[in-house]
Amino acid sequence: MIVCLCHNVSTGDIAREAAGCCSFESLQEQTMVGMSCGACVSCARDTFHEHKADQPDSGESLVPAFLTQAAAHV
Repeated sequence: MIVCLCHNVSTGDIAREAAGCCSFESLQEQTMVGMSCGACVSCARDTFHEHKADQPDSGESLVPAFLTQAAAHV
């Protein structure tokens, strides 16, 4: 579904970009979603947060603990 008509940004685009964005504002910088008329901001923000909720917390490491512990001893 197209969320932002001004910049042709879809829910799929938001889902893909959410993985690499730490905030909704960084998503806006990457996709320009909500940067023109602003009518899509609420839907885009909700979609972004739905997809971020499916990912590990930003404080949670994606590197297994045994690798970080081994690196600390090198």
